[in-house]
Amino acid sequence: MSSPHAQLTNRRWFIALICTFALNGLFFATWVSRTPETEEKLGLTTVSYGFFAMVLGFGALLSVILGSRLLSRWGSRRMLVASFVGMSFFFTLTGLAITAGSLPLAVLSNLGMGLFFGMSNFANNIEATDVDRASRRSLLPPLHGAYSVGLLAGSALGALSIAANMSQWLDFALVASATAVCGIIATRYIPRDGSLHNAEHDHTGITATTTTPTQQRAVWRERRTLGLAAIALAFVLAEYTAATWLPIFLVSGGMTAEEGALGFTCFAVAMAVGRLLGGFVVERVARPLLLSLLSIVCVAGIVLVMLTDVVALVFVGATLWGLGASLGYPLVSSALAEDPALSPARIRVLLVFMNTAILGVGPALGAIGQAFGLMAAIAVPGVLLIVAGSATRLARPLEPTRRGVGRSASP
Repeated sequence: MSSPHAQLTNRRWFIALICTFALNGLFFATWVSRTPETEEKLGLTTVSYGFFAMVLGFGALLSVILGSRLLSRWGSRRMLVASFVGMSFFFTLTGLAITAGSLPLAVLSNLGMGLFFGMSNFANNIEATDVDRASRRSLLPPLHGAYSVGLLAGSALGALSIAANMSQWLDFALVASATAVCGIIATRYIPRDGSLHNAEHDHTGITATTTTPTQQRAVWRERRTLGLAAIALAFVLAEYTAATWLPIFLVSGGMTAEEGALGFTCFAVAMAVGRLLGGFVVERVARPLLLSLLSIVCVAGIVLVMLTDVVALVFVGATLWGLGASLGYPLVSSALAEDPALSPARIRVLLVFMNTAILGVGPALGAIGQAFGLMAAIAVPGVLLIVAGSATRLARPLEPTRRGVGRSASP
């Protein structure tokens, strides 16, 4: 895909994905910014809120199981349209359920919300690795940076809506409407595709060797794939621990709801900056070294957040936490997508690990928080990051003979 027309298509494709990633971030941050209010209105304890949050992760995990079949039948464009419509509907319903104090309805709507959110995330990640391979530049950091910009916008708007005493259902309904409309418009610029990597439907300009189902299942036995997915799990757990528990931890430590939302905003700003500027760093620093440095920064941030006696350090810590967590997942995703033939299978492994981390953030850390305090709960991702930082040699590039076809046109 080296013609001017192909390059224009790639640029539009890249910009469309920037929008879809950002919308996912806006959606999720809006949800997170109102978590203390959700916990209060539904009358949940730390443990029970953990199980409530697990429902969202369970829906996302189900979407990975269903995602491959839906993607092969519908293609990313139609899958994303369905995802944004369904996600927006259930998000509005969740807001109404929480405002009414109906726990059963909130659980049901949260499950639907997680299912469609996970579908959108699945299609986004497959398309992101495709457009990254079709470019000479490293595009995964800015794409995930767009998600972080959405997180930033959502957390800032959440803080404003709390300060303005806006009803939670109205807040959710407004964001849901914007997400649905903008998502449908953006997906028009994603190439039409009917299958993952068939020659008939390929839109990357890269011809990948056809793989058999046996070869695709074999990735679950690859030491490198599983090790990299485990490293990503530590970074994702750090990210979603902040998203799920940081506002609640800060409020339980004596801060106001607005200050709790501001703390998460610091985290989101750092995530956005790290990812938007990350392409420059990724192209100049070896991937294993960069992953090690990121884990150190993230652990330092978590430790500072735990020192709640000095408020200024809490916000500094939240910033370092976000900066350290920013590039872990994109770097691992890039490492697993080096071979075009097995990229979809390996990305599915990564997504299963990622959604398992999201699933465990609620109940597992909630139980730890109930038994030992939330400080102990947020220390868990720090410990896992220390372990992950010692195994980053797995992120070394594949040998040229194992990497498949190289990159071609830039978007």
